[in-house]
Parts: sequence; structure tokens; C-alpha cells
Amino acid sequence: MKTASFACFMGPDKSFTDLKVKYDDIANALRITPLSDTKFSQILNIYYGKAGDVNLCDAKTFQYKIAQGQTTPDLTKNTASVILEHMAGTLPNIQVSMRALQGSIVNVKWTWANVPEGYKTPAEVPNEIVNTDIPLTPTKL
Repeated sequence: MKTASFACFMGPDKSFTDLKVKYDDIANALRITPLSDTKFSQILNIYYGKAGDVNLCDAKTFQYKIAQGQTTPDLTKNTASVILEHMAGTLPNIQVSMRALQGSIVNVKWTWANVPEGYKTPAEVPNEIVNTDIPLTPTKL
């Protein structure tokens, strides 16, 4: 907790508001306080961390873009694949595959582009729950 360098809370409208972070050595406590008048009822979640952590206070944490050197996927076909780069740079690139299945279903799967050491392979919804073995549709994505 001594190394915490950022904090925020998520409000009812799902927006993030920064909080002041200060470690108190005497009390051995992390003090997180609002920067302006805030009602306790406005706080849904509080996130905090240190430099290098996945910063849930930064909107870029939830955003990916097409990785450098990749082309925009061709959505005029019934399958497409692309590597996406994490915009905040704290998570690895992901490989996204899309397939247009019969019944107006678009199947989207993702995994790490290169599985970093210590990372687990993302869980997949079992085929018993969502049958992805149905044939591709001739329509485009």
C-alpha cells in the first residue's frame, strides 16, 4: 500500500473520478480522499494501485486498437482475425477471431497474441452452452 500512486471511484453513471492518495507512515495506512465534495452514495467502487499496475481509473485500460502493422479486418467475408494492442500498454496484445454463423450469430473469440509468462489462457464458454460448431453463414460479418 505504501507504493500506491493512483486511486479513483466509479460513480452511478459509470464515470471515474480521481481521488487523492497519500500513505501515512505513522498510522501505517493509505489515505484515499476525494478531491471535491462527494457523497458516499455516489461511490460504487474504489480502485487504487501503483505505477505499472492495470489502472482501472484510466479509460485506456478498457481499450484496444488494431496493432501496428496489422490491417483492418475484412468484414465482407464470414471470418476475420486481427491482433489488437492494449492502448494503456499494461496488458499484452490479444488475437481476436470473428466468425459469422448460421442463425445471425457472430462468434467472437480472443486469446493472448503471445501468452506472457504467468498469464493463463482465457476461459472459453463450453460448446455445451454455446454451440459454435454450427456452419458458417454465407453472409458477411
